[in-house]
Amino acid sequence: MNRSARLNELRALPAAELAAKAVQLRQELRDLRIKSAHGSSEQPHRIRDVRRQIARTLTVQRQRTTETTDART
Repeated sequence: MNRSARLNELRALPAAELAAKAVQLRQELRDLRIKSAHGSSEQPHRIRDVRRQIARTLTVQRQRTTETTDART
C-alpha cells in the first residue's frame, strides 16, 4: 500500500478510532524499543516505520483540529 492510500485510509477513520490507533502504535513502539534494547529485535527497521505511522496519525488529528478551529472563526 502506498503512502497516499494509507493517508486516505487514516483520513477516513472517525476521531475515536484515530486516537485509539495512535495509542496502539505508541504501545507497539514501546515494545519494539524494549526488544531492541535487549537485542532480541528481529525487525529493527520496524521502529522507524511505526514512528512515521504515529506522525501521520497525529498529523491527521491536528489537521482536523485546525479545520474545526478555522471554521469557527
